Amino acid sequence: MRSDFKSWQKISGSAMRISVDPVGNAWVVNNKDHIFAYDGKRWRKQGGRAKDVGCGANGAVWVIGTNREGGGFGIYARKMTINASWGRIGGAARDIDVDGSGLAWVVNNNN
Repeated sequence: MRSDFKSWQKISGSAMRISVDPVGNAWVVNNKDHIFAYDGKRWRKQGGRAKDVGCGANGAVWVIGTNREGGGFGIYARKMTINASWGRIGGAARDIDVDGSGLAWVVNNNN
């Protein structure tokens, strides 16, 4: 669903995790670990796979990958640009969110 601040509008698709980029478009991870970005008109599948996604106000997009590691899964980051490549970041986690300056906050398997 999407809000125009007056009412909710249903859009196609489904997701297990969601974050919103600085221009108001949703980034989601579905139940098959696929990553999609909404461009205001349609969903665009992104490269890679993830368990969670977080977008920062500065345009940074971070994901928790699907590769198991001690503490959870690998952590990756990239610019908001559609189809940019993911860069591996040290550490492992299961949940992620991104603050206004683009810094990721994660929770690992040990909480």
